[in-house]
Amino acid sequence: MDEFSDKNIKQVIIPTDDFAASTLDEFAPELLPYYYIPIVKDTPGELTKCMDKGLQKSVAERCGLNVAKARTIIVSENEYDIPEDIEYPCFTKPQMTKGSPKTFIRKCDSEDELRNLLTEVSKRGKCKILIEQYLPIDKEYVVPGCCLGDNVYIPAFIEKKRIGCGKHKGVTASGKVIDAKSMEAILEKFKNFVAEFKLFGLFDLELIESNGIIYFSELNLRNGAAGFGVTSAGVNLPGIYIEYCLNGKIPSKINSVKDGLTFVNEKVELDDYYAGYISWMQYKSNVNKEEVRFIVNNDDPVSGKVFNAFVRKQRIKRIIKNILRRR
Repeated sequence: MDEFSDKNIKQVIIPTDDFAASTLDEFAPELLPYYYIPIVKDTPGELTKCMDKGLQKSVAERCGLNVAKARTIIVSENEYDIPEDIEYPCFTKPQMTKGSPKTFIRKCDSEDELRNLLTEVSKRGKCKILIEQYLPIDKEYVVPGCCLGDNVYIPAFIEKKRIGCGKHKGVTASGKVIDAKSMEAILEKFKNFVAEFKLFGLFDLELIESNGIIYFSELNLRNGAAGFGVTSAGVNLPGIYIEYCLNGKIPSKINSVKDGLTFVNEKVELDDYYAGYISWMQYKSNVNKEEVRFIVNNDDPVSGKVFNAFVRKQRIKRIIKNILRRR
């Protein structure tokens, strides 16, 4: 507030992870006079409540979306109970993402594996864990959008071509943009679902396709990195949101995207290389085979120059790390 607020100009803040979004929501009463921030039902604190995946699933079912069957287990410090009717394999995830590591997102093939996971969770204190029916995944999608109350804009679905590993588990490393018009059969259901939350802000939906059926997985009430794939394909969703905040303009319609455009997030690929999940040759192949790179591009040569210097530094560190490991 002291460093960045300006009494004469109300500025826009766009969070890019759940912790940032929740923190802005917590301090909304202090921030709102000076900043436009994402908000649900014009009520501070509501956005954080709507991050609850159990709540999201119940709203999704009410809107006619397919969801995996799920149970919630309350894990306390070194204490939890596993229901006898859990079917294996199952899939676990924190019911509230804020403050929980991605390692809690896991496929468990047996009760022993589930027990090991819950024991790990219990060492961190109280937490709600969602245990879902495991669905074999044929495809994964992320669906970036902008919601201005009842007005929901979803120009494209993104099919994940490759996802990150480790700290980027589940994050889109590369993807293909699909014009939302080709998903018309389910598009309106997703728009109605998001509209239920009365959000003013950016969002993305996580979906999976299993045996030809598309299932809702979760709603992220903030901007996601994969959304830049839609910007690259011709629709600037953050621009639509900012235009609304600053000028009150709600677009009557939006442009069509470049259907089939492929992109890569080099930062995710680089982190996977440095962590040892892919080789240098794989990294080079992954970032060079897609149409659009998020960081290195002709429109912004400075960021590309800085990033390439960072790539060289990470490669040297990885080589040194490998040499030391062999010793």
